Amino acid sequence: MVKNKNIHAFWQALIVALLIFWSGILVGVFFEDSRIAEITSFYSDSETAISDFEMASNLVFNENLDCQRLNDESKIFADRIYEEAKKLEQYDNSNKITDRMLHLHKRYDLLRTMLWQKIIENKQRCNESVDTIVYLYKYLTIEIGEVSTQKTMSNYLTEIKEQNPDAILIPIATDTGILSLGIIQERYDITESPSIIINEQGKIRDLSELSNIQSLLN
Repeated sequence: MVKNKNIHAFWQALIVALLIFWSGILVGVFFEDSRIAEITSFYSDSETAISDFEMASNLVFNENLDCQRLNDESKIFADRIYEEAKKLEQYDNSNKITDRMLHLHKRYDLLRTMLWQKIIENKQRCNESVDTIVYLYKYLTIEIGEVSTQKTMSNYLTEIKEQNPDAILIPIATDTGILSLGIIQERYDITESPSIIINEQGKIRDLSELSNIQSLLN
């Protein structure tokens, strides 16, 4: 009788354990899918904004519209993408990197690279002095020193952005396989990450140089 009770208790405990295990798996899958869906929504909104910006840019240069308006729009789009990038970073910090997350991040990096290139073209054609701060970093690094350095740079740039709201801050990962970004890096002789590029001229690579950023802005 005691033996039968022990066997019965064992099977009860096993069933409960299996229910808890599979419930945890299902809940995890549900939250992962919800998280991916929300990030995908962020991406779609950014892609629409980039396409709108590109069309506006073509209109300006084809129809001689006001360059000031285009520069204002570029700031709005860049700030919007920057805010969405911070949300994406929050997801990254609280969850492990999956293939789906990496794919979405790569698409985001492509959008930001397109924005950077378009702003470069607009600055050259409109002869404007819009400040751009491009932060190139490694998304996939797990090296403690690099992670710490990038965290410090990111926090410092957030402060710079708050002090210079009109400056355009564009963070882009260099290790997600964006070919067009590599071409721009070669153009400006950017060989290291993390790096901060100020107005396509000034380059900041070390934490000791962060205090120079303000002086490099227009």
